[in-house]
Amino acid sequence: MEFYDKTFWYTDPTGTVLHNAKLRKGWVLTVSSLARTPGLENATTRYTAFHRDREKEALWEKIRSEEFADKPTRMKAMFLFTSEEDVETAMQTWFKGEDRDILAVQVPKASNLHIADSKHLDAPQSDWDAAARLYWSGNQTDTPLLEAVLDGEAFIRDWEALKVRFR
Repeated sequence: MEFYDKTFWYTDPTGTVLHNAKLRKGWVLTVSSLARTPGLENATTRYTAFHRDREKEALWEKIRSEEFADKPTRMKAMFLFTSEEDVETAMQTWFKGEDRDILAVQVPKASNLHIADSKHLDAPQSDWDAAARLYWSGNQTDTPLLEAVLDGEAFIRDWEALKVRFR
């Protein structure tokens, strides 16, 4: 199997991703992949269930499905970071005070992966349409915070040596 030649980073808030990786000898499936299984169509992610920006995400998804249909949906995706620096920034801002495990991830080229600048999500509501198009086209701001939106499989590096901590 051919992988992208870079390491991505996942912040596991509950321990379930690492637990699932141990069950599958390092491999995890995104919820978006699982939701294509008959009977699991309503599977959802923690982000989808609890995020506060439903109107914004609905617009982002509408623009993606109409203009960037080859890109993975944010809804039910696994969000990865493209560098250790970006994961550290997210831990200090988005996830400040949270106890998350940081997992090194390899992504097979067969998975659907889109790298985007998450700072476009900070646009004021009046600019959401334009910001969504910039996000889905891969355009970066002057000070990007890159996220990788993943639909498919991923391999957790060092899964055998890591200890699952349920929270």
